[in-house]
Amino acid sequence: MRRLELAQAASRVLGLIEVRRPTLGRQWRAARPRISDLPASHLGYPAAAMAVAADVMPLDGGFFRPTRLVTGARRST
Repeated sequence: MRRLELAQAASRVLGLIEVRRPTLGRQWRAARPRISDLPASHLGYPAAAMAVAADVMPLDGGFFRPTRLVTGARRST
């Protein structure tokens, strides 16, 4: 699985949370983080932006790295 695919799955789960916490969901959807390697015009940007805004998936120096494989390891910052 690649990071963008995980972001798409995460955004669906966040959408379920939004049903119970609409204010929080609106904040996540309204967020427009600057992602250096994923322009806002990209079809995957809304899912990645929502995952970043919800602090589910971090940026790496401003980069999302959408095609990088998800390994399961999480680096602490």
